[in-house]
Amino acid sequence: MLKIKTVLKTAPATQDEEYDRRKRGMKELGPALRSYRSAMAKAKASVNHVVESLGKVCKVFDTLSNDPNIPNCTKDCTLALTASMDRIEGALLSGFNAAMDSTVLSAVDELKAMYDECAKLEPSATRSCTSMMRTAKISAKKSQFTSASQRTHWRRNPTAPRLRSGMSWRCALRLLIRNLKTPTTNSHKSVRPHAQKLSTHS
Repeated sequence: MLKIKTVLKTAPATQDEEYDRRKRGMKELGPALRSYRSAMAKAKASVNHVVESLGKVCKVFDTLSNDPNIPNCTKDCTLALTASMDRIEGALLSGFNAAMDSTVLSAVDELKAMYDECAKLEPSATRSCTSMMRTAKISAKKSQFTSASQRTHWRRNPTAPRLRSGMSWRCALRLLIRNLKTPTTNSHKSVRPHAQKLSTHS
């Protein structure tokens, strides 16, 4: 009965606070995961862009160093910058990109896969719950309609036998015959005046 009242919205539905809290957390987790991956991808691209820009600066200094009028301090700076760029482009940049791909960007892959799986299951769970509620609501309406139909039938037919659950067919037949033999109120009213007329004539 409580389930029927809950479906028909005549009783307060139960609330699972733990489920609601976890559901809110799942909604917040999705944007956080996307923001993390986007930020780390931008950081990787920014570092590569900085190294590329420094490489262009190094080429400019190389061109300046070829001029005989450039002082020796500038030439020394060019040599140091070239050596640093060779080291950066040779080992540091490749190691940075490998670490970003294997560790930083992939750190949330497992969590993202679990989140996507939960996101797929949530609509199916909601549809199942909705289907169960719809079925219960239809059953409740059918039960109410059946009860109302029985009450209407008994009001229109006061002498109709009301069979109890578990009653044998013999008992049901006796009850039906007894009700058929019992005269109705209308038959009494129609017989009595006719009997009075016969007694008067005699």
